[in-house]
Amino acid sequence: MGSLFEWITDWIKEGLIDAITGQYTSIFNSVNNQVADVANQVGQTPQGWNGGVFSMIQNLS
Repeated sequence: MGSLFEWITDWIKEGLIDAITGQYTSIFNSVNNQVADVANQVGQTPQGWNGGVFSMIQNLS
């Protein structure tokens, strides 16, 4: 009877660990994608970001 209880406990524990690991993996992948998007936006030149506004400001200067 004790081994059955241990087996059920281990089965539930493994299921929970897999579920939690999957959730954290998904969260970290989402955060990494958002950081990459921000890095691409920050790394753009003013002309590459919005060429029309950059040209207008350049002409006003």
